[in-house]
Amino acid sequence: MKYLVLGLTFFAVVLFFLTYYERFVRILRNYREKELNRVRADLDNMFYEIASKKIQRIIISLTLSFFLGGFLIT
Repeated sequence: MKYLVLGLTFFAVVLFFLTYYERFVRILRNYREKELNRVRADLDNMFYEIASKKIQRIIISLTLSFFLGGFLIT
């Protein structure tokens, strides 16, 4: 009896998944696209006045300075 219930539950879940898969994927894609647009807008607003080359230079110089500092400490 236990296996019958487990089998029927599994079958019901598979049928539900097959029935609503495309709708679920479409909802997730729409959500992901909205979130990506929101994050892009937030990032554009955060770095509005700083050029991308300057940000790259800052990141590279900080990385090198932390590496050299850690190397000298150890």
